[in-house]
Amino acid sequence: MNKDNEGLVKVLNNLGLLEKKKKNFHKADSLFMAGLQIAKKHNYSRDITDLLYNICENLDHQKRYNESIVLRKELYEMIQKTGEPNWLKSTTLELASNYFILNDIAGAKKFLRETESIDWLEPVSPSHKISYLVNLGNLTYSLGDYKRSAAVFMEMNNSSEQEAINSTINDIEQMRYVYQKQQDSLTFAKQKEIDDLLNEKQQQESEHKLLRQKIVMFISIIGLLLISIFSVFLFKATKQKELANKELIKQKHLVTEKNKEITDSITYAKRIQQSLLPPLDLLEILLPQHFLVYMPKDIVSGDFFWAKKLNAHEIFLAVADCTGHGVPGAMMSALSIQNLNELSTQTRSASELLSLLNINLKNTLNQDQEGFSKDGLDICLCKINTKERKISYSGANRSLQIFNEKGLKVEVKATKTGIAGHTLDSQKYAEHEVTLEDNDMVVMSTDGFADQFGGPENKKITTKRFKEWMSEIVSINDKKTELEQRFKTWKGSKDQIDDVCVLGFKI
Repeated sequence: MNKDNEGLVKVLNNLGLLEKKKKNFHKADSLFMAGLQIAKKHNYSRDITDLLYNICENLDHQKRYNESIVLRKELYEMIQKTGEPNWLKSTTLELASNYFILNDIAGAKKFLRETESIDWLEPVSPSHKISYLVNLGNLTYSLGDYKRSAAVFMEMNNSSEQEAINSTINDIEQMRYVYQKQQDSLTFAKQKEIDDLLNEKQQQESEHKLLRQKIVMFISIIGLLLISIFSVFLFKATKQKELANKELIKQKHLVTEKNKEITDSITYAKRIQQSLLPPLDLLEILLPQHFLVYMPKDIVSGDFFWAKKLNAHEIFLAVADCTGHGVPGAMMSALSIQNLNELSTQTRSASELLSLLNINLKNTLNQDQEGFSKDGLDICLCKINTKERKISYSGANRSLQIFNEKGLKVEVKATKTGIAGHTLDSQKYAEHEVTLEDNDMVVMSTDGFADQFGGPENKKITTKRFKEWMSEIVSINDKKTELEQRFKTWKGSKDQIDDVCVLGFKI
């Protein structure tokens, strides 16, 4: 009975494949699902994985990508248990492609990283590997990773070239075998002829010479034929390589041009963003004793610092971290700075300024409507009274730290809600008043410094270690240089993962 069920599963799978080939996708769905139900009932693991793969392919043809992702994840979990890395590598790439089609970039990048972390288990067919590389190259190019895409197409070119060479070698070996068999046959015929001459002793010398001439001519023809066939294969392989190289050069030029256009645009955007930030000489005037560590991950930054003089003794000062980094983060930071400049004319309260900023950004970005951006920011905002040495602090997910000669003196916690995004319009932000003593140093920062990976075990710097470093560096004049050096040493050859902004001051 089990064999009958197993046979029925295979029949349903094959019928589904036939209907899929005829583009009868709905009928193929019914056949595949019927087979899958029987296979799961009897725990035919190999048939389950085959049917899941075929169903996902069929759903992709119908552009039913959400359903395809659900079943492909089930297939992914089964392959992990059976331990088939080549299939797992392909499945994770297909998941990444599905997520990209659905515009889920985070999901696409997650499975892209996973597929590239899986090693091929040899042997793997060249055609399978080339198909994988084509899909990988297209996906990385679509995601804007042109450097990786170019590297993938280079690898694909090498794999294609190797496949052509292997095919040529196999054909030559086969011809060599045929040639050897023919040689053996000719040798046998020659020997038989010689034996006949010796036995009969009546064969004429002219006939013997004629036979030898025929043999030599036949061998020469075979040799020329082999050389001609090899030359044809070699010519085709060379032409294929030339075409592939031309296409690769074309793609390289295209990527180079695109990179230059993008870099030029972002560099110009940097000039615009820098014009919105407070000039460094203004900070020198407002806060003579200060240090600033500002290191964008890319050319432009989602982190920003902001300062505005209210009167002879009062200053607004902020450090903020917008959603994302690079161009999206920079656009969000420019919008936030513009709103802070406008709203700071309406209130002198730090908490009220954050509440107004929350409402204005949500309205500007139409965040009450479905499908619009849910971006926002975290911020540490102070109103500083230099005459009374007092600070009114209000924060959204970014705390305020105060150090003295003994280390961390106090950390004033922020309201655990960001600005804009999913935050309600009615959100209020707590305000704290702090009186500074001599040698107290106030530090405002985003999370980019503490979240950087590196060090001997490739771990984060962490907020704890950041506070320890701040306590170790005694002079405020040394903090910028020392913090930047420690950050770069910790990062080493690793990539910077986020924008960095740390601002400290004394009154």
